[in-house]
Amino acid sequence: MEASTITFDDVLAFVRSQATDADLERFEDTANKRRRFLSKERAKNLAPGQKVRLDGYKDARLNGLTGEVVHVDRQPRKAAYAAVRLDEESTRRLANFRHVPEGEKEYTLTRLAADGCHPA
Repeated sequence: MEASTITFDDVLAFVRSQATDADLERFEDTANKRRRFLSKERAKNLAPGQKVRLDGYKDARLNGLTGEVVHVDRQPRKAAYAAVRLDEESTRRLANFRHVPEGEKEYTLTRLAADGCHPA
């Protein structure tokens, strides 16, 4: 089979039925490198006004919240951080576990790791 004719489904079939432990380790290493690359690219391309969904944060209660980027703080050789103004539904959900001023329809979270802001 030529490399140009191998599909992703072919790769999955190989992993499910024939891959050895060594093959799986190589596959996992490659997948992790790709995830790190995509994470850096996502943070690099984040811009004010962009609609995002939060994901990958240690505080799992933040994951799934949605809103709009209002600011991105980038400094050389450091992680980028974002401020995200949550939409009304996400502000309501946030108020279940964090103080949000009463009657607030939109709430801004600051110092969010930018690589956790996924395009919505």
